[in-house]
Amino acid sequence: MHAPAFKSKFNAVPWDAFDAPAQEHEYLIKGILTRGEVSIVSGASKSGKTFLILDAAMAVARGVNWMGRKSRRGGVIYQAGEGQKGLRKRIKAYRQWHGLVASDNLPFVFMPARLNLYQNDDQTNEFIEEAKYWASTFDAPLELVVIDTWATATVGANENDGKDVGSVLERGRRISEALNCHVLLCTT
Repeated sequence: MHAPAFKSKFNAVPWDAFDAPAQEHEYLIKGILTRGEVSIVSGASKSGKTFLILDAAMAVARGVNWMGRKSRRGGVIYQAGEGQKGLRKRIKAYRQWHGLVASDNLPFVFMPARLNLYQNDDQTNEFIEEAKYWASTFDAPLELVVIDTWATATVGANENDGKDVGSVLERGRRISEALNCHVLLCTT
């Protein structure tokens, strides 16, 4: 009698299986952002992180190259927990610079309200449900959720405590899995 075939719960790949075909990355921006993952953009305060992220997010929404890299067109939800007025002005300036108008109907939604990914699952669940609604209004699949900033999304968490940070990252993963998109967190 043969033992049942072993099935790894952790997607183990033994040495002799590395040459077998594997699932390729589904890039939103070639070599930078992939579908179904969570990333964190970090840098010094006032170093231009939000501007960089907004530019990348708009490249995805428009389906245009970003910094010489091919991007996949898709829906973007940009959640801003701070600096909402300034970010709204940046979005308007981006539209003007690129000759975009409201009737272009880009798959982009700006959410200028705070989201707490630390305290409990309630806001995460509410965010997922609302994001599903907005995704249903897009003419392209939702590809990117930006949560800006880490500080406003982690109120009450100790950023030096692995348990606290782990809870936040797990909720980010839940959002990514529920929406089948990339979740990008921006630190302050």
